[in-house]
Amino acid sequence: MKKSKPDILYGFIVTSFLCLAIFSIFKLASYEKNIETTYETFGETPVVVTSPIGKKNDQLIFISHGFAGSTTFMRPIAIALAEAGFITIRFDYLGHGEHPDPYSGDITTIKGATQNFVKQTEIIIDHFLNKYKLETGLIIGHSMASDIVIRTAKKSSRIEGVIGISTYSDAVTETHPKNLLILNGQWEPPLRAKARDIFISVGIENPTEGKLYGEFNNGTARKAISVKNSDHIGVLYSSTTQREIIAWANQIYQENYNIVTNSIGLWAGLLFFSLFILFICSLKFFPIRKLERGTLNFRNFIFASILATVIIPYALKFFTPTLVAFPAHNHLISHLLLMSIILIVLTPIKLNKPLIKSFNLHIFAFLFVTFSLVFGNILNSYVSTFYLSDGRVGLFVLMAIGCVPIMIVLQSFYQVEKYGWAIGNLGKLFILISLSISIWLDLEKLFILGYAVILFIAFSIIFGFLANLLNRKYNDVVSIGTANGLVLAWTFATALPIYIP
Repeated sequence: MKKSKPDILYGFIVTSFLCLAIFSIFKLASYEKNIETTYETFGETPVVVTSPIGKKNDQLIFISHGFAGSTTFMRPIAIALAEAGFITIRFDYLGHGEHPDPYSGDITTIKGATQNFVKQTEIIIDHFLNKYKLETGLIIGHSMASDIVIRTAKKSSRIEGVIGISTYSDAVTETHPKNLLILNGQWEPPLRAKARDIFISVGIENPTEGKLYGEFNNGTARKAISVKNSDHIGVLYSSTTQREIIAWANQIYQENYNIVTNSIGLWAGLLFFSLFILFICSLKFFPIRKLERGTLNFRNFIFASILATVIIPYALKFFTPTLVAFPAHNHLISHLLLMSIILIVLTPIKLNKPLIKSFNLHIFAFLFVTFSLVFGNILNSYVSTFYLSDGRVGLFVLMAIGCVPIMIVLQSFYQVEKYGWAIGNLGKLFILISLSISIWLDLEKLFILGYAVILFIAFSIIFGFLANLLNRKYNDVVSIGTANGLVLAWTFATALPIYIP
């Protein structure tokens, strides 16, 4: 029996993207075949040591991540440096990645949270320099950490050079820190302007990007570079960034380490995209079930949404039940749960049969495992920490109290007979507005919710889109909504920094 043209095309697409996924996996693995990576804990701080195999390795470079990041963000740079011949030390800051302890302190003053991060960095530097019996090292910091490493290097005579990526700091002087390289993305105009201001403030007239000022032998070397075609995150994956860092280290140490670069960002992106397409193709194998459309009163929906959007932030401003010790997470749980209750009570959706009867364990398991383990593994390996550490399992369980109900409600909105897509997206928009109001009402305690907003948008664009495609085929609001809610809770529990004012 001859195959139809659609079947041939489908087979070609599946085969092509499966091959691309496999090739991407092998390509990513090839970047680390000449290096070894070990994981350890110093005190409570998770540390990743990446070093070359079979090469002289007597130079140490410390690598610090930015706000809401982790050691994973800095992996491409660490691998490039290790391939070149350096030992690299990456670590998670307090409250970030897999670090079990929250960070604290006033975020508006240098003596608050920043000073705590500086102290943590100093301890890490001294410990590993002593461990490897070295006198000096270099340090790299991205975004928030650019200021931290500059302040750390000013206090420590053991740091011979600093590389700030996406740099913002007011701590630079003419002679401190020693040998400063600033790397900003081409699409970061405010930070590029800040780099110019930094150089002017230390006496450099009309500073030009790409030009070296000062001298390495007395520690006054200064240089700012714009990395082409990169933004705040893309600059971490750029081969230009890797090349410039190694070249800077060579000049400081007067060595000639090989300049080795990688394209981890490209291949990780292609792997993620391939699996995204393969997920869509896999829907062909799910049986089609009649889509049970529902109805709701649109006026009631708008009234309930506006009421919840405005009332909840003000109500929680005066009283928030204490479920966890971290204000932002605590607020998020209550906020999403209250939003769910108000929408369920004031905007009931009429369906032909109870939602609970549509629950299918296989659909739930497929979606949850695919999102959290398959896609999650790529995120955890090449973007930022996504797997639950021991200290965040309880936080995940409590986050689910707020996330699961709201995601079931939102999924049911997409099921509405008329304009379901628009109503579902409006529901998400009202949540974003409501969280923004909460941030505005209490910025000092809830500023981390700003990152929660970004995560929610990214989650909706990627995982929300795939979940809706599956639901249109299989018609299973509760299973899909529950899986979405648990993965969203997982995301908030792992990606949001834990902070106590």
